[in-house]
Amino acid sequence: MSPRITISWLINFSCNYRCPYCVLEPCREGSAKRDRLFSTGQILDAWTKFRDRYGEAFIYISGGEPTIYPDFFTMLKELSQLHRLALNTNLSVPVNSVIDNLDPSRVSLSVSFHPFFAKMTEMADKLVALSEKKFDFDVSCVAWPPLIRKLDDYHSYFQNYKFKVIPFRGAYDGKIYPESYTEEEKRSVDKYIADRCGTKFSVAPPMVSGRLCRAGQVFANIMPDGEVLRCGSGHERIYKNFFDGDFLFLDKPAPCVAEHCECLDWVVCE
Repeated sequence: MSPRITISWLINFSCNYRCPYCVLEPCREGSAKRDRLFSTGQILDAWTKFRDRYGEAFIYISGGEPTIYPDFFTMLKELSQLHRLALNTNLSVPVNSVIDNLDPSRVSLSVSFHPFFAKMTEMADKLVALSEKKFDFDVSCVAWPPLIRKLDDYHSYFQNYKFKVIPFRGAYDGKIYPESYTEEEKRSVDKYIADRCGTKFSVAPPMVSGRLCRAGQVFANIMPDGEVLRCGSGHERIYKNFFDGDFLFLDKPAPCVAEHCECLDWVVCE
């Protein structure tokens, strides 16, 4: 049975890439100031207390680039014994860092391909290695307007794996996306668009204001400084710092205060 509780842990804002389409890039320097390095002991202690209170969770770890976090794979190996994990990574590290430290029955991966910094051939070799070790993973890229014409090529190259596209959110050439995708661009993106919990991402986020949502009750976002938010929309803090060790969820669903669901965590219950 899948764990009931899901946590999205944005472990850092720092990254070893500087992609022009990254939503964090315009504010990277300021955001990185929120990075806070917790020791492996602090991290494991907090997550052990969480398991004691709520049981095994599914933790989705992303960044920035998580693998540049100090002592990352040592920490992740221990954490995967407490909870099931999914790692979002650009896989810029040697693939043996993953294979030699992580159990494919406990850790899955979402590998992001960034053509400005990674070569397809090198990425393909790493994916082959992951596949041979029976890791569950997918490959994603961002539908930045200049890259849309290349999506079919990327799909062809990575067709042996689960390939998905993330809609671009931000400004490009004086236009705001995803609202400014042309109809043709929308069709190209929709062919490979990613989903979460069985529901596709959308270039037109759904209206959710006032609807009851279980975010904060069975789902939460942990930020790099330990602050806990209800969801990825970032509108409501539910706890000051997860690593204080006495985190508590809300005891019931609460109305969503965002106008649109930008996070697509899909725990709306009414």
